[in-house]
Amino acid sequence: MNPRTPFFTNCSPTHWSTGSYDLAIFALGFESRATSLLPIVRTTAKALVALGFSYGHEQAYRRNHQVFSEAGVQVVDNLPDVEFENEIKERLARLRGNEKPCIFVDISCFSRFRLAVLVHELFGLAHTRNSELIVDFGYSLAQFEKPSIHREPNTVVGPAHPSFAGWSQGGYSSTATVLGLGYEQDQALGVVEYLQAGEVWAFTPSSPVEEYKPEVRKANELLLSEMPR
Repeated sequence: MNPRTPFFTNCSPTHWSTGSYDLAIFALGFESRATSLLPIVRTTAKALVALGFSYGHEQAYRRNHQVFSEAGVQVVDNLPDVEFENEIKERLARLRGNEKPCIFVDISCFSRFRLAVLVHELFGLAHTRNSELIVDFGYSLAQFEKPSIHREPNTVVGPAHPSFAGWSQGGYSSTATVLGLGYEQDQALGVVEYLQAGEVWAFTPSSPVEEYKPEVRKANELLLSEMPR
């Protein structure tokens, strides 16, 4: 297989706990789940880093900071988005000499922009190599909370990162939209109407937390009723 061709497969917590990671990346956020996966990879990672935000220092933030620090994780606190990209570039650059680097990324609490940066930079690192780059993504589910009863329209529409923006060179006449549906009322519908998509593919999450499913369908009822099954 060409090492530059992405290959995706599912992995389990057992896989994480028995692996050996050159780098493990966490988000230092305000949700208690920010540290949920730390015990699984703490003893298998050579280097661990928790990257903070310049905002959102509330709820479980102080506890998370303490847990990461006491576990020997390098904490980079108060990191603005404009500096996050350089931080990731520098840390990944240290792995260029590794024969077959293996990275763990806990995506539970990263923002969309930071997720986009991580994916972009990891693909960039992969394309500089002639051997495999292995990246395991972990996600800790949030506890179910009822969605807000208030409608919150989309106020910002744009690319998560400039590298994922642009226009097709193929002269296609319409845009296809791929959606991940959440339980925010009609927000996905707002995206479809804004883009005036010619074709829409909507994916609903398959969650072990059963309470999410009816709420997702309810919030997207109008959109789903207008789409081919």
